[in-house]
Amino acid sequence: MRQVVRKKAGWQNGSRMDGEPITEGQVKSVGSLMGKAVMTHGMTQALADKARHDVLDYLVGVNETRKLTKREASAIISWLKEEESWDLNQYAKAETQAVLAALAEEAGQQRMDL
Repeated sequence: MRQVVRKKAGWQNGSRMDGEPITEGQVKSVGSLMGKAVMTHGMTQALADKARHDVLDYLVGVNETRKLTKREASAIISWLKEEESWDLNQYAKAETQAVLAALAEEAGQQRMDL
C-alpha cells in the first residue's frame, strides 16, 4: 500500500517530492474517507483521529492531512474510494486495519492469533 500510494504521489527513489499544497476539498475528502476506513465498532473519535494520523504517517511520513501534497491526497483518495462513487472500496477498511496492526506490532504489541 505504501509503495503504491507513494508512486502515485510522485515520490522518487523513496523520497518525498515538493508539490502543490493540498486543496480544501481534498482535506475534507481525505479526512472523511480515512476516518471511515480506520473507524471500528466502539472506537472513540480521539482514537480514530490517532489511527488516521498513524496511517498517514506510515504512508507518506506526515501526521496531519493539511501537510499532504495535492498528489499525495489524490493517491490516498484513489486508494480508499470506489472508482465510481465516494464510498469506501471493499478493501479500504481491511488495508487500513492491516497497517494499524503492523504499526502496533512494530511498537511492541504482541500479536494474538485466534
